[in-house]
Amino acid sequence: MTFIKQIPLWIWVVAGFLLLNAFTYDWYTTVWMDEAMFADPAANLYYGHGFTSTAWATQHYHEFWAGNTPLYSFLLFLWFKCVGFGIFQVRFFDYLLWSGTVLLICLTVRRLDFVRQPLLLAALAAFVFSGNGIFFSYRSGRYDSLICLVASLCFFAFSIPKPLPRYCALVLSASLFLPTALILGPFVAILGALVFLVLGRRVFLQLCCVALGLAIGLGLLRLYYGGLGLWQTFRHAADFLSQIYYGQDSAIPVWEQKIMAYPGRVFHDSTADLLLVCLCAVAAIGWKKLDNVGRSAALLGIGVFFIIPAVSLAAYSYQIYHYWQVYLPLAICLATAVTHGNGLFTPSTQRVVVGATVIVIFCLGPGMRLGLASTDLRERSYSHVESLVRENVKSSDIVYADYQAFYPLHQVGALTYYSWYLDVITKPEEDSIDCLVINPDMLPGIQKVLGGQWQPVGPAYLHENKFHSRLLNRLFPGYFQPQTNKKYNLEVYRRIAADKK
Repeated sequence: MTFIKQIPLWIWVVAGFLLLNAFTYDWYTTVWMDEAMFADPAANLYYGHGFTSTAWATQHYHEFWAGNTPLYSFLLFLWFKCVGFGIFQVRFFDYLLWSGTVLLICLTVRRLDFVRQPLLLAALAAFVFSGNGIFFSYRSGRYDSLICLVASLCFFAFSIPKPLPRYCALVLSASLFLPTALILGPFVAILGALVFLVLGRRVFLQLCCVALGLAIGLGLLRLYYGGLGLWQTFRHAADFLSQIYYGQDSAIPVWEQKIMAYPGRVFHDSTADLLLVCLCAVAAIGWKKLDNVGRSAALLGIGVFFIIPAVSLAAYSYQIYHYWQVYLPLAICLATAVTHGNGLFTPSTQRVVVGATVIVIFCLGPGMRLGLASTDLRERSYSHVESLVRENVKSSDIVYADYQAFYPLHQVGALTYYSWYLDVITKPEEDSIDCLVINPDMLPGIQKVLGGQWQPVGPAYLHENKFHSRLLNRLFPGYFQPQTNKKYNLEVYRRIAADKK
């Protein structure tokens, strides 16, 4: 009992969110494109088909996968070796990675004396779990959880007291950045520049260590793909991914499209906007009460909010799953500014303000998403998709499928091609497809690509993408979008043999 009382409140917050995520793993999000794409190479390797993929747009199935940075998918393969393959395993892996991120952030800010009060540390942990874009990132089966864990490892290295171990840890952790995600390059570069502008020469050597780690990481990535003869393939894939959000055939140049997108992107996450308002209020009302650390945190947080999205847009893109780039530094800066505001709040006022902010942000993130999903849970159970595939698809089938059917198709063992792979699919591969697992609305378009005639097999699993409530549909008309939470709509089709026409 004494041991339990000694556990800090913020660790209980982490444990609580881990359990919440585990119990609601198939509520939100529904399985979508990116989740299947990042898990596909790991799943193929796990099932003995090599580190290959039929879910990406720049390589054929027989080629060693170089569609993106390799670290997340390879670690996911090792995870499958330990716990098996399935939707829960993939998503719980991300929940563990994100929980590790929150633990490292809270431990680091405490060690650096950025945040002292147990209540504020617990609030910071809740913030880092609850942001709207953040919640999507670690619930959607992407590699963002690993990105943030690696970044938080580097952040933790700054808190190591002795110089030599600190410098070594900074280099080692930063060397993982680019093998984890190329987007970490511009993010770390601009964040480091902002930190240097605010804190000056005292962080110069540490930032040089991070830069050295980045260079080593690039060298490791070059050595890895170069040794496989795939460096140009990897570069082509990276170029392709950096342009997918912008119409190359548009009369408007890409750079102009990005400038036009900036205002909508920078203010798109309501939870980050709220943190910014809180930080600006702390800076405006209590500037004279903030010490040097508090003022630096306020300036850094405000600068990050406006500058990071611009750099991210220029280098790549800034979508909902990229919002951690702003939200994480902003949450840390806000908690630091409140801590270092001498007499800014009375203890009772601080508890009320911090508690109210946590509640509002939780409601805007997990509360809204899980609350809305709970209105039609029966239609969200992934077991129905698994049953549909098991009952109608055989291991000998060659399938074209919607990404929603990804997990059971791998479990059945059917070779499956997905939409992006159509960019590189060969004619023999097209002709070999004898089964479709798709949204019925997609059938006319698929027939134009694959040809032939197709007939439905067994009952379909179809749902209207609306809540069972007029009020909810009116309040949240854009909730069901491809990037967020479409319901499962699948039907199985088989090719009609030519002699049966």
